[in-house]
Amino acid sequence: MIDYHLALPYSRIAGNPDGGLVLYPHFSDQIVPGWLDKSLPWRRANFGRNRAWLDNVVLVSPSRAFLHTLSRSKLPDRNDFLYYGENNAFRILNWKLAISEGERLRDALTDFVENPDLNHVHPI
Repeated sequence: MIDYHLALPYSRIAGNPDGGLVLYPHFSDQIVPGWLDKSLPWRRANFGRNRAWLDNVVLVSPSRAFLHTLSRSKLPDRNDFLYYGENNAFRILNWKLAISEGERLRDALTDFVENPDLNHVHPI
C-alpha cells in the first residue's frame, strides 16, 4: 500500500518479476508524479514512457458520482479552512458528512471484493 502520487516500477519494488498486484487507494482517479507540477498535462503517470509502471496497479478512488454527494462536490482538504473561514461548525459538519460517505465507499469496496462486477473496473 502506498500513499501520495508516486509512479514507480511497482513490480520491481514488490520483488516480483511477474508483477503481482499493487493496491493504490487514492483520492483521485489520476496519479500525478511530482505533485507540485500537477498542472502540467505530461506529468500524469498514465502519460509517457513510464506508463507500463502502472500495469499491475489497482487504483481505488471515488467516482465523480460519489464526489457529487459531498459538500462542494469534493473531498475535504486543508483549503476548507480558508473556504469556511471561522465557520468551524459548518466545516466540521461537512467533514463528518465526508466520513459518513466514506464509510459507504468502504462498504461498496467490500461488496466488490466479495462479488466482483467488472463494470466498475476501468483502465487508468
